[in-house]
Formats: sequence, structure tokens, C-alpha cells
Amino acid sequence: MPDRRAHELHLPVLPAETVEHLRVGVGARILDCTLGLGGHSEALLAAGAQVVGVDRDPAARALAIQRLDRFGERFAAVSGTFAEVAESYAARGERFSGVLADLGVSSLQIDDADRGFSIASAAAADMRMGEGCPETALQLIDRLSEDELADIIFSRFNIMVDAMGRATDISILRRGNNTRVDNPGLMQTFVI
Repeated sequence: MPDRRAHELHLPVLPAETVEHLRVGVGARILDCTLGLGGHSEALLAAGAQVVGVDRDPAARALAIQRLDRFGERFAAVSGTFAEVAESYAARGERFSGVLADLGVSSLQIDDADRGFSIASAAAADMRMGEGCPETALQLIDRLSEDELADIIFSRFNIMVDAMGRATDISILRRGNNTRVDNPGLMQTFVI
């Protein structure tokens, strides 16, 4: 990962609109379910809110903490998935004025070739988002049956394609006798 600050790596999309639509004022308490590099949280904090930022990626969290340190106790970074963290706050009876979820994969993950997210990378398809992910994408593919792969492709990602055909293609690529394809770029060549 390049030695750069979060604000140099990422500019958030629509930060002013985010603040406006969440109706942030001084003392508002916001749960940023997708902290990432902290761009949206920075805008919310600058508007006077308190922010709890959630991210399971330790590299992203570290950069966000560095970026938002100047806000002191009004900002807290929490490790985990947004579902786990939201559930824990709800179980304790804690409430928020607003919730932000900017869903998707971050450029921080895609741009780091060693993490194996990008089809432009020759790295093995690791694709783990952070702590608590015991298997790489390749280990998951190797463990699952074609039916289970098809379920993930279709049901979980709502990709409107021939999910079983794609799962079969991936399975053949991973388990075939001649060539063992193990990076996203090569898989993309054959599957998409």
C-alpha cells in the first residue's frame, strides 16, 4: 500500500449531499456503516456530528483514523461488518440519528494488487475484505460444489447470468487437469 494519507487516496462522492440528506447538525450521532477511508465521516464530523465508523478492513480503518484524528472523541472507529456492529449497538439500546451505507468494494482493495481483487492483477484471487475472513476466494471456490458456487453467483450477488454455467466454468478452471487458473484476470478471460 502506498505511503499516502487517506485524503490523497480517496475523495468521497457527494459529501455535501450526504450531510444535507442525513440532516446532520451539532450533536447528531451517525453510524457510518462503510467507513472506508473516512471521506463521508469527515464531512459529517465537519458539520458537527458524532460518528461511529465501521470497517472490517484494518488498512482502511488505520487510514481513516489517521484522517479523522483531529475530531477527537467525536469519532470512533469500530472493527467488524456493519451488520455485526449495528446489531451490537441495538442490543445495548444505543440509537443513532442517521445511518450511512456507501456499499461496494473500495479502490483501496482494488488498487492493492496483492489483495487479488482486480482483474488487472496477476496476484492470486485472495479477495478477503479484512479480519475474520478465514478463506481466500480461491479456497472458497475449491471447497464449494458447482451448485453452491451458482447459488453465490446468482442469489447473493444478483448477477443475472447463467449462474450454473459460470459456476461450472470456474470449477473447471480451478479443478481442471491441464491449467490451474488462480487470478481474477485469467478467470475473467474465461468466465465473463
